[in-house]
Amino acid sequence: YYSRKKALNSEPIIELITLIGHHTLRAIIADVRKATHYAIMADETRDVSNKEQLAICIRWVDTEDTVHEDLVGVVQAHKTDAESLTIAIKDVLTRCSFPIEACKGQAYDGAAAMMGHLNGVGVRIQQEVPAAFPIHCFAHCLQLCLKTAASDATCIRDILNLTSELNSFFK
Repeated sequence: YYSRKKALNSEPIIELITLIGHHTLRAIIADVRKATHYAIMADETRDVSNKEQLAICIRWVDTEDTVHEDLVGVVQAHKTDAESLTIAIKDVLTRCSFPIEACKGQAYDGAAAMMGHLNGVGVRIQQEVPAAFPIHCFAHCLQLCLKTAASDATCIRDILNLTSELNSFFK
């Protein structure tokens, strides 16, 4: 009875998941630090509890020219303005000990807070690191192109809708 009751307690499970997450993040950070340059990829979305989350990934190349994309942080975004998102991204980079000067690229969705040409996150980071050129994320570009191209082809539109529904179902 005691072990079963203890097994049903979620605190040890949460602690174990947290420890595994920290171990994995430390391993990723150690690998990325070996690279001389990296690029930032970030996107914000609402989670199931209707809170805004900011996911931050690092894209880097190892010594064997293999490209890696690793998630290094998911933080709650209390505000979604460019200044707050920039602070959140820089905070994650600082916590991971990634020097901002080594950032050579940025990829975001087309939202004004991220890619605004006067005051977006991309512009703010590029003011600090001129080589960190911001671009519209290729995955978002591809999705927009496919959506436009498939709007007239019903069979393609239907399979893309089905794939999207299956993705939502399995999530």
